Amino acid sequence: MTADVRHWWGLNSILQKDGSNSKNRDDHRHHAVDALVIALTDTKRLFALANDRGEDVQPPWDGFRQEAERLIQGINVSHRVQRRLHGALHEETFYGATQKRTEDKSASRENRPWAKDWIEDQNAFVRRKSLESLGKTQDLEKIRDPEIRKILRAHLHDRNIDPDKNGKIPKGTFSGTNTPCMKSGVPIKKVRLIEQGLTFRKVSATRSCHYVKPGNNHHIVYRSVSKKGRTQWVAEVVTMWDASTRACQGKPLVDQSDHGEKKFVMSLSIGEMFEIDSPEGERLLCAVRKLNQRTKAAYYKIHTDARKAGDIDKDNLYLLPSQMQARNARKVTIDPIGSVRRADAKSAVPPQKTMDSPPTPN
Repeated sequence: MTADVRHWWGLNSILQKDGSNSKNRDDHRHHAVDALVIALTDTKRLFALANDRGEDVQPPWDGFRQEAERLIQGINVSHRVQRRLHGALHEETFYGATQKRTEDKSASRENRPWAKDWIEDQNAFVRRKSLESLGKTQDLEKIRDPEIRKILRAHLHDRNIDPDKNGKIPKGTFSGTNTPCMKSGVPIKKVRLIEQGLTFRKVSATRSCHYVKPGNNHHIVYRSVSKKGRTQWVAEVVTMWDASTRACQGKPLVDQSDHGEKKFVMSLSIGEMFEIDSPEGERLLCAVRKLNQRTKAAYYKIHTDARKAGDIDKDNLYLLPSQMQARNARKVTIDPIGSVRRADAKSAVPPQKTMDSPPTPN
């Protein structure tokens, strides 16, 4: 009945860009449209709907459709902010450092001829992986040992698989009677893969070889620095691991201090909201979706966007620190009555309860 009344009152078209009279579930505000219909539906209207198939279901008052559109279009949708420390701090896989961190001169590369072609980089780490689990040809380029990499490339060639062409490795290529072997005849069942990253953390105080890759990112911090008379924004993405470390030390989760010439501007967590200038000069209200540790990009969506994450990803909505600065980004919060409250650059925004966007029904 709610759907029928919504249709006869012409409310579906409020959130449709093409003006069609059908419900738009890709906009969070469709919940507000339903709430409006339910609030104004009484027994008399339901009786008319049941008996006359909607022909006598008149709007509550003259100008109702125009007033409803004005109010619905003006709604600011708040989103749940993920400031809590929850979830896995790191992935389950253990990694080993490629760079030899030792004072023992006998461990230098010159005295280790078998490792002369190996990558030794402070940002490169190795992990063991079963050969059968390699699913793509490009995974071969990550194998640390050049001799094993050469053997596996030849193994693929013998089975009419081009290792230089990106593609899937058929199941069973490295198992059973197809198991490749070293020149000595020893079967190759596991390989060490090189993984590049800036966030690997040492997990054990007693084992120097145990490193892990932190899991989720907690927030991003923007700071401004003057270079050659121009102000430039730089950013740091803080992982859940590092935020937890600060909490264990009794420090605030967000470091709002200035780092030398880098002056604190603002921080954004997943779900927090900010405003930016649109290409047309309007202010857009956005919510943070995810953060990229390598590029320092903040992926976002318009506050009303209720599409699935996969559909939003196709739009490539992200902003680098320089783009955040160019588009006059500013952190905001939505109070319980839907008003936008803008935060000062140096002020912390305390957690508060807001009207979170409800889940979209299937």
